[in-house]
Amino acid sequence: MGAGKSQCGSCRGNNELEILKKKARQLETMKDKLAHQIDCLDVTDELFEKKHDDMQARLENFYTNILLNSNKINEIVQRIENIEKEKVSSDNVYQFLMFFDKLYDKFTDTEKKQFMNSFIEKIEIFDEVQADGRFLKEITFKFPVFWNGKECNTISWDKETTVETVVLLCRKTPDDVTAK
Repeated sequence: MGAGKSQCGSCRGNNELEILKKKARQLETMKDKLAHQIDCLDVTDELFEKKHDDMQARLENFYTNILLNSNKINEIVQRIENIEKEKVSSDNVYQFLMFFDKLYDKFTDTEKKQFMNSFIEKIEIFDEVQADGRFLKEITFKFPVFWNGKECNTISWDKETTVETVVLLCRKTPDDVTAK
């Protein structure tokens, strides 16, 4: 289901995060070294002002790069958190589906609606019941499903003709069969 996709996105985000954290450490180290060099400048040097201004401009550039890198780190952390939240939701839906037959009959109407909303994004219905008895036009899920041999998020009956069959199944015991 979506969990594999989430893990992959989360891993990719973690890799990017590690690279950016390494870059942050490098930028901080270079900034600190440059600040130390500025402190060590000889004020009696005739080029002091030019060297100081040049180093100060480079130092400001480091601060800008540190800020940009920090913003990227924050974006990736937020993206990872969103992926993890989505994964938790997908895992919850999967667990619901595993115990569906045992739980659904015990749900209140509100719980049934919440359950359906956890995996159905949208349902479209025809304005009127179709000649063949259909009323569902389309269902859009919040995750991919397999339909007609392919993976999709939407199942549509809008331009499709289907035959629906209703079958009554009865349980018979061996005694019922021999009695006929």
